Amino acid sequence: WAVPGILSLFFSGALTGAFIPLYVQWLQTRHIEDVHNICRLLIWGAVGLFGTLSIVLIIAAPVVFPLLGFGLPDNVKDFGIVVTRFLALLVLFDGASILLSALLQAEKRFISMQGASLFVNAMTIVMLVLFSERLGVFALVAGLLVGTACKTVALAGALKRRGIFLFRPIRYDSCAVRAFVLLVLPLLGSELVVNVNFLVDQIMAGSLGSGAISTLKYAYRVYDLPVQIIIIALSRALFPFASEAALDVSRERMRRIFHHALIFLAVITAPMISFGCLFAHDIVHLLFERGAFNAAATHETAMTFICYNIGLFFYAYAFINGTLFSAMQATRILFGMGCLSVVLNIVLNVLFMNLLGVRGIALSTSVTTGIISSLFILLMIRRCAVMHLKPVYGNYLRIIIATIGMVTACMVIDRVAGAFMIAGIIRISIVASVSCSVYGVLLWILRTREIEGYIGFFKRLVMRTQTTGGSFSG
Repeated sequence: WAVPGILSLFFSGALTGAFIPLYVQWLQTRHIEDVHNICRLLIWGAVGLFGTLSIVLIIAAPVVFPLLGFGLPDNVKDFGIVVTRFLALLVLFDGASILLSALLQAEKRFISMQGASLFVNAMTIVMLVLFSERLGVFALVAGLLVGTACKTVALAGALKRRGIFLFRPIRYDSCAVRAFVLLVLPLLGSELVVNVNFLVDQIMAGSLGSGAISTLKYAYRVYDLPVQIIIIALSRALFPFASEAALDVSRERMRRIFHHALIFLAVITAPMISFGCLFAHDIVHLLFERGAFNAAATHETAMTFICYNIGLFFYAYAFINGTLFSAMQATRILFGMGCLSVVLNIVLNVLFMNLLGVRGIALSTSVTTGIISSLFILLMIRRCAVMHLKPVYGNYLRIIIATIGMVTACMVIDRVAGAFMIAGIIRISIVASVSCSVYGVLLWILRTREIEGYIGFFKRLVMRTQTTGGSFSG
């Protein structure tokens, strides 16, 4: 599963990042039929590319799997080669769905885009329940393949309902293809660089002795979780709007998005950073401490997580920044800064790991992300002609005051819970609920126009969810 997954992930960000801003631009400058023709051309071109990659992986499976499964018994390797050949079809199915999803994202049909992914989970569960005794692990393989194929069909059906038909005659458009390729290539390089950074961290952690790589992985999983749930969803939703704003020559809309991104990320990440650093040991203990994962492993993982967590704001901004620069079609800058981040990360790894061990690698990631994100912020200020950041600074002061109040409440409630012998997940839940409430109240008391707008949005979101039974349309 690893190779198809890596290939899909590698191409997904680049193809989506190039397609959405161009699609928004084409809607403004071309006839709708020409735009639909270009979409069909690129989608079927992607199908051809990923179909070729699937065939290559099927042929190369006897070489690829033994490299990944080094040291496994021969019978397991033979079995792995067979499974790899079946799962090579995921490259075709997943690859075909990338631009379908990107097109729905550009059309702001977020529920159709995300809802189609449920087919993968549903079909995997169905196949495991019905056929696991008869097929063994092949039931899982079949579930993944059938579910991914259903997802692709569902995405195509959602586009058809939007009036975008895939099975229509196609005219070759050299200008559109050239523009797409010129944007994709730097983004592919940027995606490669991003994945190289974490790979470099793992390789360098391998020199620190037994358990270092596992510590790094576990700490990174906890650190990455809120970003995967909240920030990536935000960046996906923001992308089509940022692409529209990028067409505004005055850059006024892009400046507003940039201002709101800086403030909103601070509102979201400030309590996460504070709570994560205060209760790192408790969080890691509840998630992982069982079996061979003992108290010593919990302590080392928690300290490594803290070194990651202090850079959460900049890590979150990196995703929003990628959206903004892709929307402005400035993909070469993303690639260049990505290369700089690799060099800087290696240098800081060497420096910090000699002082702090595996924690130093996590700290290096935070410092690297902070430096690169700060440079990107300066570039955004220059490109969008941002005259002043006083509104941002004013909001940051209020967020800091609210966060200090939240931290104080955390420590007080934690002591009270300890006095009443409340422990484990119940204590963490009580402290988190009360401290978040304190943070929200303080933000409301100290509110600015921007903060009041965010709170009002979440209030409307909750009310709408309650009135619609938890479902949305659109």
